[in-house]
Amino acid sequence: MHQPPRRLDLSSQQDTVLVCAVATILTIRLQLWITNYPQLGGGRLHIAHLLWGGLLMLLAVGLLLSYHGPKVRRAGAVLGGIGFGFFVDELGKFITSDNDYFFKPAAGVIYVLFVALFFFSRWLRRRRELTPSEALVNAADLLSEAALHDLDAREQQRALELLDRADQSDPLVAPLRRLLGEVQCLPVRAPGRLTRAARWIRGHYYRLIEKRWFPRALRILFLTLGLVSVIQVLGLVFNVVVVDHDGKLDVSVTDGVDKFGDV
Repeated sequence: MHQPPRRLDLSSQQDTVLVCAVATILTIRLQLWITNYPQLGGGRLHIAHLLWGGLLMLLAVGLLLSYHGPKVRRAGAVLGGIGFGFFVDELGKFITSDNDYFFKPAAGVIYVLFVALFFFSRWLRRRRELTPSEALVNAADLLSEAALHDLDAREQQRALELLDRADQSDPLVAPLRRLLGEVQCLPVRAPGRLTRAARWIRGHYYRLIEKRWFPRALRILFLTLGLVSVIQVLGLVFNVVVVDHDGKLDVSVTDGVDKFGDV
């Protein structure tokens, strides 16, 4: 069984999904905190934002299965990332017997989940370079943008470079190279405002991480977050109770399972 070919824009689309998901969770939590955690619905009805997440992910799948083009893929990545953020934000409700949205260790679980997804995406793109067949498939995909009248000179050059990495004995290489040379390309478009803003942020980010103090500060931050998560988990297992006996404070440890039920 042959492995499906990887896309050339694998890294950017995966990063878009992760960034949109994280930004969605932060936005939801901030909005709920500002508005004092309102509920959408009335009486016995409560429309959880998990449902909006499922709807957005369904919409993303529908777009990706129904339409061609890089703009559709970007829109699908954005909608899918936002939908996944809505979905995973309610994780606390689904790992507790009492549907506790404010289950504190859920934040640590969400954090670990995104770290795992980040490293998995890096593994997918770093395990090896594009194979000759993958290079050929991506070159053909770039050529398809000519039919959409959306192929610019930079993408044309990228497709030609991919064809150079493909198996030259493949019967598709020569016709694709000829078509790329004959097609009328658009001039390279100037970056838009969002692209310029993203490049500005990226430039400042790279300058920040090159500071000598940055790695140490990052290690201290993650160590602190890890210790807080461990303490929260231990607090569910053992409750520290302070009892006053004749004016003296006595600390006793009780089994947290008795109070919280099945944790």
